[in-house]
Amino acid sequence: MGENLGLKIRNLRKQKGLTLKELAGDRVTAAQISSIENGKCNPSDDLLIYIAQKLDVDVEYFTLTDKERIQKKFQSVTENIDFKLNKENINEVLDKIKVFEENLEYLSDAQKGYFFYCFAKYFYFKEDYDSSFIDFSKSLVYYLKTNNYDIISDIYICLGNCSYFNNKYELAFGYYKNSEELIEKEISFDNIARTYYDLALCAIALNRYTLSDVYLNKLKEFIKQNDWYNKEQYLPGIEMMQGNVDLKIKDAEDSFKRFENAYKKYKLNSDLEGMLKAKNNMAVCLWESGKKEQAIELFKDIIQCEKRINNENIAFLLDVYLNLIDCLQEMKRLDEALEMINEAEGVMLKQNYEEGIIKILMARFDYYYKNKDYQRAEDYAFYALDFMKKSNKEEQKKELYIKLSQMYKNMGDNKQAIEYLLLSQNNK
Repeated sequence: MGENLGLKIRNLRKQKGLTLKELAGDRVTAAQISSIENGKCNPSDDLLIYIAQKLDVDVEYFTLTDKERIQKKFQSVTENIDFKLNKENINEVLDKIKVFEENLEYLSDAQKGYFFYCFAKYFYFKEDYDSSFIDFSKSLVYYLKTNNYDIISDIYICLGNCSYFNNKYELAFGYYKNSEELIEKEISFDNIARTYYDLALCAIALNRYTLSDVYLNKLKEFIKQNDWYNKEQYLPGIEMMQGNVDLKIKDAEDSFKRFENAYKKYKLNSDLEGMLKAKNNMAVCLWESGKKEQAIELFKDIIQCEKRINNENIAFLLDVYLNLIDCLQEMKRLDEALEMINEAEGVMLKQNYEEGIIKILMARFDYYYKNKDYQRAEDYAFYALDFMKKSNKEEQKKELYIKLSQMYKNMGDNKQAIEYLLLSQNNK
């Protein structure tokens, strides 16, 4: 410890601008301090504490290596932080750990993983899923060097969620499968349930309804056989997904009962957003069963509820509007359909929801196209294309080019029909 300790004392003394005599004070002589700094002798524990106090540092500054000291400080800062970070505490956590960024190389693998995990959660709560994905990936690199399978599972699930929310369903499914492979590694019950739940949900997004049914059955069996503090939270979502699966592989009446059960469970939890989503699915089932008048009334009721509570889930509201518009057109209630298109467009513009504006413009195009008002249909198609180009919506552009090609073919304009068909094939 001698020479290295002495060098630390000398460097810090000079950094503080103190002379040997000023550091010695009335406790020891300047000569004794000089001997310690030159590594000729070691200070007693009491003297080292005195020197540390004079230099305004903890005694560990001298007794531990920089790496040991920083790791211990990081552990001290984070040991009282709830690992399940939430929106309320995330900014406070980041304020505490940001100071370690310049000494990141000194942290252990688990500590580096936690550092990036906290930032990933911060972006996740802000719904900045691209930034969140990057930091979760960095966190995973370090946690994979540890045996903390539960947090590794959590990161895989979060990476899957970031991908899912960006509509990258195949990628999301792959991350959820990685988490599934860790189930035998004694991960938490909650992570097991989340894994099965997300696999079932992602399978629906991929139109793999039979596979979704497999994971839903695994999840239901797991919940039946095990007990943990928040397992009840999965039950409404299970009913919702099972309803969607039944709608595709069974019949609408079975699905309606599932969504009705989900509605009741959401109601017990006072989850208004969940209740409205369940009602939307119930309306779809009524629609599929041929009970279109009832479906229309239920869609309208959902929209009015959304307006009353001023819900911020604009994407959900858009889906309800689009369902209602399609149903009204099937019923040949064209004036009402156009009225709903106008209303929905106003809501999307007010919220400046770009995706919604594009989809409503597409709905308006479809409305005029189906009614053979080709001039207006063309106008709204070009409005939609402008928005798509600004937002780089390549898949939507391709879909619209195909529709335009079909429209021009119906109009007898084969030149334009071929031109837009080629655009759809060459669209990058």
